[in-house]
Amino acid sequence: MSQDAFNQHPRGGPPGGQIKIGDGDSNPAIGRWGVDTETYLFAAGAQRVLTGSLISQAVVGIRRATPMVNYLRDIPPGPDPPREINVVIEMTRASKNKYEYDTELNVFRLDRVLYTFAPFDYGFIPRTLDHDGDPLDVVLFINEPTFTSCLVHARPIGIMEMDDSGKIDDKIIAVSVKDPYYRDVKTLMDVPRSLMEELRHFYATYKIQEGAHTEVRKFRELKDAYDSINRCIEDFEKANR
Repeated sequence: MSQDAFNQHPRGGPPGGQIKIGDGDSNPAIGRWGVDTETYLFAAGAQRVLTGSLISQAVVGIRRATPMVNYLRDIPPGPDPPREINVVIEMTRASKNKYEYDTELNVFRLDRVLYTFAPFDYGFIPRTLDHDGDPLDVVLFINEPTFTSCLVHARPIGIMEMDDSGKIDDKIIAVSVKDPYYRDVKTLMDVPRSLMEELRHFYATYKIQEGAHTEVRKFRELKDAYDSINRCIEDFEKANR
């Protein structure tokens, strides 16, 4: 592409295709990009920023946008479910913003702002379907908060049975496999009592100001967590045949 063609583009860039970034000698038409500065490239309305020292012999491919990954359907439930699972994070620890994944729009939308802070990360297992029609929920213990849409390799340690406005709402309790703080946590018995009390208190009170009743009925063992994960994976497969 010539320099004139580049300058004539309404966004200050090419209409599409690829831009080769050379050293300025072998390709004078594009040598202006081999500089020690920030370089802005535009194509099909998308901006690419290249920063650093001399950019030489690099090739930046600017292509049409490919379809985004669907976090529910395109990601497996885990490396070795039910013993090891994938968790897609929606809400993060120490946040009041309750995000939920919209499977139709393929975005994470703000559902509401809570009246209190979550003491854990929270998300779901991909390719699962629970009784409420949503993917299976996961409460994730991790020492530092992640971020919404983060994919976490986790290990289930139990399950929490909740009453949410008269409806049973089970939530898997899991720990991050990558967090050394939870390396030796294999079951709920290994979790510090103070953390379990904090979890119970949060779910017993977080909807009071919303006028809704919630109650943690009981915590169940690891076998029950495995059974729930397997059931929800099977139900998802049946619903999507």
